[in-house]
Amino acid sequence: MGQFAIVAGQIFNGISVGSILLLIALGLALSFGLMNVINMAHGEMLMVGGYLSYMACKLVHGPMSLLLSFIFAFFGAALIGALLEITVIRWLYGRPLDTLLATWGVSLILQQGARSLFGPIGVEVVAPPWLAGAVSFDRGLLAGLSMSYVRIFIILLTIVVLSLLVLFIARTRWGLYLRAVHQDREMAQALGVNTKLVDLLVFSVGTGVAGLPAPRSLSSLR
Repeated sequence: MGQFAIVAGQIFNGISVGSILLLIALGLALSFGLMNVINMAHGEMLMVGGYLSYMACKLVHGPMSLLLSFIFAFFGAALIGALLEITVIRWLYGRPLDTLLATWGVSLILQQGARSLFGPIGVEVVAPPWLAGAVSFDRGLLAGLSMSYVRIFIILLTIVVLSLLVLFIARTRWGLYLRAVHQDREMAQALGVNTKLVDLLVFSVGTGVAGLPAPRSLSSLR
């Protein structure tokens, strides 16, 4: 493998890992940017998505299992995020230290719940057969470079999620409400925007994106 192929491979691997981190951080950016809330249980939403993905793959076998795991993980994590916002975070706005402590306590509860249900050893989500291969180059500057389908899938998934979020924020009515609340919460509320519902929606979407299972569960296989 030539030096150029080595550099290209490292750049490709860096982009794929960066895509995983971007999806993880996206939910935190949404909630913190709009609500000024740091969710210490955000990492546990990744865990929830992973276990829901595992359960989906146990229920359904074949090519549809991956799609079902996405649906389970996103909506399951979003539902838990909605419950967390309604029961805990909504009552602690403007109290950052209390929010940190409360969400940290929620994270401990979720961790212990996962241990009790699934055991202390992590479970495995196996990639479908059509993601088992790789794109290889045999000649030219990239000779010797191999790019796995899993990592390519991770990058494409991140692009799709980001594009959908951009369209949601820029082209939908709820996206307009979100931008209005972010710019001036008091004025938006005075004009009739239900700011509590906007906060709930944004927090749920953020935790739902964090729960998407494919990046972390599939990337561990390659």
